[in-house]
Amino acid sequence: MCKIIKLFISVIFLLGFLSLNAPADEGMWLLDSIDKLPVDKLKSRGLELDPEDIYDPEGGGLADAVVRMGGSGSFVSPEGLFVTNHHVVFSAMQKQSTTEHNYLTDGFYAKTRAEELPAIGYSAYVTKSFETVTNRILSVVDDKMTDLERYQAIEKVTKKIIAKAEKNKDVKCSVVSMYGGIKYYLFTYFK
Repeated sequence: MCKIIKLFISVIFLLGFLSLNAPADEGMWLLDSIDKLPVDKLKSRGLELDPEDIYDPEGGGLADAVVRMGGSGSFVSPEGLFVTNHHVVFSAMQKQSTTEHNYLTDGFYAKTRAEELPAIGYSAYVTKSFETVTNRILSVVDDKMTDLERYQAIEKVTKKIIAKAEKNKDVKCSVVSMYGGIKYYLFTYFK
């Protein structure tokens, strides 16, 4: 029994030591840091995209489209053909299905645009722009606030920022907290 315990401890120690050499170079790259990607390293690993193919402030990158309510997607044709997550399509097909037309089991094919069915409950928003609003958000909080006071202050200024950004425009805006509230971004989308 003692040998088994010693072997187990040795294996754990060895695995812990080996993990010290494992680099953690993955991560979340926000749109304003795409230009800082280690492109040469990524291309040596097989990446075929340039940073502007991922996000281009002038439009056309992979980051252009977002499906609200838990999905993402991208345009794949100039006519507006859009691909999105399986769960989004599944839910949309489920909502359109009836006892006469069960699209989940029978499938669906629209021969013309007039025959296409809308994805009820989903909207696609195309990213128009984003900007850092961290200073505006954090300017209303201090260390003396309770968690509730901090939350309420952030909510209040967030609503003001969104209302101002959406005024007289055909856009939808949202303020997103990143890194546990260390950074805040205002995303503006075309509807």
